[in-house]
Amino acid sequence: MTRQSLDSFIRATSTFCSNLDAFSTTEKPSIRALLEECEELAEHAPSVREAIRNTPTSTKRSFGFLYSLFEMCKRNLDEIEKKPDMQLLRNRLLTNTAQLKRALTSFSTQLP
Repeated sequence: MTRQSLDSFIRATSTFCSNLDAFSTTEKPSIRALLEECEELAEHAPSVREAIRNTPTSTKRSFGFLYSLFEMCKRNLDEIEKKPDMQLLRNRLLTNTAQLKRALTSFSTQLP
């Protein structure tokens, strides 16, 4: 994976965050569409890990944290799909989305 591919991953993750924000206010895109987007992003993880293999440990940790937040958002979406009226789950998704955005910014600024 080249820097261009990493940039593409960062843009896709940023778009995912924007879609999560939109979902929290408009219910669009659908949970199913967001979960499909999660699957597509998850497919990139091994390539990203390979691309940052020779970067400082802090970059690897930053990606690990970013990916764990991404997985939390995915779990939140799974739970919301099962219990769509539970406000606590939606609040948790908002919190995790904000954390994911910050982690994405941190990760992207650490790349060479």
